[in-house]
Amino acid sequence: MRIIAGQAKGRQLHRVKSDRTRPASNKVKAALFNILGEFVERQRVLDLFAGTGSLGIEALSRGAAHCTFVDNSRTCLRVIEQNLQVTGLRDRADLWRADVFRLQNRLTTTGTRVGLVLVAPPYDLVEKPVTRDRLMELFIFMATHGILARDGFISLEHRHRTFAPERLEGLTVHDVRRYGETEITLLRTARME
Repeated sequence: MRIIAGQAKGRQLHRVKSDRTRPASNKVKAALFNILGEFVERQRVLDLFAGTGSLGIEALSRGAAHCTFVDNSRTCLRVIEQNLQVTGLRDRADLWRADVFRLQNRLTTTGTRVGLVLVAPPYDLVEKPVTRDRLMELFIFMATHGILARDGFISLEHRHRTFAPERLEGLTVHDVRRYGETEITLLRTARME
């Protein structure tokens, strides 16, 4: 697992020894950032279920202004810290130990505003209706409460055909791409006419 492009290109990242942590493959990561292109530059980023931090660190390497990494695991946060040190990107990052499903209050009280949200949860969280609905509630909250910027993106990585949102208040499906059994759904804040 390595950084693909930008300031830290080629740097190898540490891994988390866990069955629950599934870092994005280099192929999927490259595809996502090719879709986003220059949009990433100067953005504030939120990396949810951050795991090793590979998505957020890739964004920082490609010119994102700042990334907040959120994970509930101390082990994952230690690995993210190591990876930020290895890549020389620590000064543009914050690490939060938090339950992603209980993040609304913290996002509001800290005044967090982002242009890009990277979400690569364990696949079973997207496949179970209860946790999928809670993810959608979080996405809608971010879009309707000014946390996700106008024309901002949410990227959700999931298993093919396991995510078809029924309601998208404040969001639209911008793009869906499949890479083997992995799918990336890009949501974008809806323009208000």
